[in-house]
Amino acid sequence: MADDIESRDKVFEWARLVNTDNLELGENVEIDDFVLVNAGDGTYIGDNSCLHSGTKLIGGGEFYMGRNSVVTYNCVLVTGYPKFTSHMSSGVPADEKDRVQGTIRIEDEVFVGSGSVVMPDVTLGEGAVVGALSYVDEDVPPWTIRYPDGTEMARPQFEPY
Repeated sequence: MADDIESRDKVFEWARLVNTDNLELGENVEIDDFVLVNAGDGTYIGDNSCLHSGTKLIGGGEFYMGRNSVVTYNCVLVTGYPKFTSHMSSGVPADEKDRVQGTIRIEDEVFVGSGSVVMPDVTLGEGAVVGALSYVDEDVPPWTIRYPDGTEMARPQFEPY
């Protein structure tokens, strides 16, 4: 897929893609300028989904994003990080660190608000909404709105397909 990525008109000029051999994009995907995608162990972004400017997908784990979903401006999607009981400096070789590494799964029709942080081993269920400036370290059920303070409410469902 790596050779095909450069020809896509929705991957903007100043987007930075790393480990593109592990990156698969659906149809009509948009990756804005100033987005960093480290495809890590495997990254899939589904049809009609987008990562808005300033968003970073980091950590070297796995990432799945379904159809018609959006991660808005300046979000951080963390698929891995060094444990606090280990060396934390990026100057220390990776094989000398204890790491937490996992998967972020964003299902279809999900919206992640600006400035949010999503940690490893989290699933955002179909139709979920994450409010701006949220820290998400546990699953968000389908068709649920999660606010920055951790409270939730049901999101009205619609027939997306």
